[in-house]
Amino acid sequence: MVQGDPLPALLARIDDAADVGALARAAEAARAQVAAGAHLAGAAPNADIAGEVTATLSTTNDRVTARAVALCASDMGVDMKRACWLVFGSQARGEQTLITDQDNGLVFAPSCGAATGAGHADPSGIDADIDADIARELALAGEGVGAGDSRLEQERALWLAFGQRVNEVLARCGYPLCEGRIMAGQPLCCLTRGEWHRRFSHWLAHGNGNDLFAARIYFDLRPAAGNATLVMPLQALLRSGAAALPRFIKQMADIVLARPVPLGWRGQVLTKQHQGQEMFDLKLSGTALFVDAARLWALAHRLPEVGTVPRLRAAARALRVPPRELQDWVGGFEALQALRLQLQRTSVASPSESHERTWVPWDELSAPQRESLKQALRAARVVQQRIELDYCR
Repeated sequence: MVQGDPLPALLARIDDAADVGALARAAEAARAQVAAGAHLAGAAPNADIAGEVTATLSTTNDRVTARAVALCASDMGVDMKRACWLVFGSQARGEQTLITDQDNGLVFAPSCGAATGAGHADPSGIDADIDADIARELALAGEGVGAGDSRLEQERALWLAFGQRVNEVLARCGYPLCEGRIMAGQPLCCLTRGEWHRRFSHWLAHGNGNDLFAARIYFDLRPAAGNATLVMPLQALLRSGAAALPRFIKQMADIVLARPVPLGWRGQVLTKQHQGQEMFDLKLSGTALFVDAARLWALAHRLPEVGTVPRLRAAARALRVPPRELQDWVGGFEALQALRLQLQRTSVASPSESHERTWVPWDELSAPQRESLKQALRAARVVQQRIELDYCR
């Protein structure tokens, strides 16, 4: 368990940070406090602790994000009633570990004058008649991102500059820039409501397997700062529109099954040669097996949950999964998360470890760690067998 009184005080320091330097210092101290109090050392991973640690880290990162957005908005004169800062992937799911990079975006509502030619300046107007607003934004933007009315493009440039500034501040606070460029300071992640809606609708109705594999991180989304009503159409689209498209759901099932559980026919864990030695990827060959499956079930069954464990629990109710099987799913996922946390704890203090090292040498795993890994993968195999029966018959 994460212990001690300093963490609440450090979170208060994050909330009250007067500048970027103070925010960066408070963020670093808070992460160090979580790591120090997490009791991650030991021969076997403590799966019971993993969910609490990742939830605490995600809460800390949310507070840092919100303060970074507020500081930059104040400095640049930005009105966050007209925008919402989005988080994707592990931060949206509340599953961030000790080493994590950025996955974020920005949705903004053009000023009413730019969108309609009218002179309405009341920010509260953006909440009315969302469907009509989305259609109007799409008409204003033209057929492609970056095309259309010059007034919209002037606003977009301001929001892009704002996104880039927040991305830079978050990097200073210990969250590296995303190598995949999924960040609010990138043109494809700084869009109007209408443009986001069109992008998601295209993925759902027309995306091919490669598109959806790359886009699946966007399907775990949550508002982190600003006007949360702006993201509600996207959340509604995912909760209702996705389940109504059998082709899309089948493609998401194919993505889950494209990465078989790495267990041999005798039940042994299958490692790979990586950097000249036998290694195992705890993320792509481990936790991602559960994350992708839980996302599929959430989309297919119109589940509002975003986190992997809440999704697994909700899916188990929908599928009438026996309690013991659900316990194995949750325990397997959290055991893999605990292994990742153990690996990260040994390197989090190193300045060179700015990105997660997900590959672990097989020789470095203790016998209890190997057994925990094997049991987790057995649970993942049961998950995949269910998906194969439901979607591939």
